[in-house]
Amino acid sequence: MGPLKLLSQAKGMLDEIGSLGDRLRELEPQAPDVTAGACAFLHGDPVPGNLVEGKDGLTLIDWQCPAIGDPCDDLAVFLSPAMQYAYGNAPLSRSQEEAFLLAYGDRTTIDRYRKMAPVYHWRMAIYCLWQHAQGEPDYKTGAELEIRRLKRG
Repeated sequence: MGPLKLLSQAKGMLDEIGSLGDRLRELEPQAPDVTAGACAFLHGDPVPGNLVEGKDGLTLIDWQCPAIGDPCDDLAVFLSPAMQYAYGNAPLSRSQEEAFLLAYGDRTTIDRYRKMAPVYHWRMAIYCLWQHAQGEPDYKTGAELEIRRLKRG
């Protein structure tokens, strides 16, 4: 989607939650100057619950949300503290996140993800507060974890 579209989408959700999102309005990141990456086949929901370990390593399962787009979108979902928390894990540490990105191997995508990370974390924090406003209480913790990650830089 690119940074401007991601920010616009997040602002739409922010408008829906009113004063619940005031703190996040103050944390809005600037759109980074990034070149669009090559489109790739995406899983769409690469969360810990959709990974199984076998003799050959990890395999993604549950392909209900496939898409074509920027691989950074899948990286952002997996690296999201809120999504890790939603599946019973602690957010990844800096060293775990770095190891994951280095294992990914595509330097251009990794560099683009790093520039886009504040936008992804801001959008996920807003999404979590939006879910909380819809009556999903557990998402409030997810929002707090995303805000903490956003502030960490």
